[in-house]
Amino acid sequence: GRGFAVVAEEVRSLALRAKEAAVKTEELIKESVKQAGEGEAVAKLSSEKLVEIVGSAQKVSEIVAEMAASANEQAHGIEQVSKAVGEMDKVTQQNAASSEESSSAAEELSSQSEELAAMVGAFTLGTAAGAARTGGPHPGSARRNGAARGAALPA
Repeated sequence: GRGFAVVAEEVRSLALRAKEAAVKTEELIKESVKQAGEGEAVAKLSSEKLVEIVGSAQKVSEIVAEMAASANEQAHGIEQVSKAVGEMDKVTQQNAASSEESSSAAEELSSQSEELAAMVGAFTLGTAAGAARTGGPHPGSARRNGAARGAALPA
């Protein structure tokens, strides 16, 4: 009997420890299930946030592409403006050259007209006696006939 009582006591002690271990294991399993549920919720939330991030990244990419296209358009516009300014510069230079030529021609013409005025001024018209011989002055006759009507050449 006594050996049986010791074995029974050991079995009872072992059963109590097994029961405690089972309770601890059950608590650990419940905690694991709870944490797994929380992990699933966190994973789901993370997945949703990642989807939002991907969508935002796509929008940013589209905006950057639009900005690049706009920058290209602006560069093309600036190139056209630059060409137009170059053409305006050429026209301005041509105008300046034409103005210089016109000014030079005007100076030459002025000089020639002064010479012509001096030449015309050197001619003298006939006197009143000469006018009486020819029947008096006739309007415009001095101009038309010039030297033939008593005009004298300068000395």
